[in-house]
Amino acid sequence: GGQPVLRLDFDVRVFLFHGLVRPSGVALTATLMTGLIMLAPLHVLHSRYLGSWRFGHRHGLPLILLMVLALAYLLAHRGRWIRGLALGLVAISVVTGAFGTVRLLNTRYPSGLLGPEPELVGWLDSQSPRPIVLTTNVHTLAVFSRSGFHWMECRESGDKTRQMVDLLPIDYVLVYAGEEQCPFSEGTRDLDLVRSFGEGASRIEVYGRPAPQSTR
Repeated sequence: GGQPVLRLDFDVRVFLFHGLVRPSGVALTATLMTGLIMLAPLHVLHSRYLGSWRFGHRHGLPLILLMVLALAYLLAHRGRWIRGLALGLVAISVVTGAFGTVRLLNTRYPSGLLGPEPELVGWLDSQSPRPIVLTTNVHTLAVFSRSGFHWMECRESGDKTRQMVDLLPIDYVLVYAGEEQCPFSEGTRDLDLVRSFGEGASRIEVYGRPAPQSTR
């Protein structure tokens, strides 16, 4: 029962050996090792970033390197049905990818600032010097505003929020409607509500450091 495993192990070692000692195999070995090294971080990234596997996103593009090697190996196989299966899978992938690209190009997505965000950006940029802002929506606001931004995730703790406010030159923390349930928003409890924009589901609250109390 162990023969297939031993055979696979032998084939891999022979492949790597020939790739290292024969110039014609260096490209194959380099492609294999590059693909494996670039994909390795994806196995731990889901536990650190957004809590999901990233193979279906741009992070999984290095898989193409391994797919090219696998396709070349299958097309060189003696079995006609294996070659046909490999080509069939490639054809299905190309067709579904083409349809997905067309659907993506024809889909209208909201662009620009939404709801009270234009008013928020105008207020931020009217200040001198321009403030530094902590928000979960840095990807959008930073495009339209000249203010400085730090990115925060919903799942981060309130202690992390306070540490950033205390240690970094952060002037404001933004809390969008619905983010009151996010752990990071607990770090705004000791901050002052400076302003709010919008109402209801589009409300954006701006928190800042408490104003220093004057002593007499």
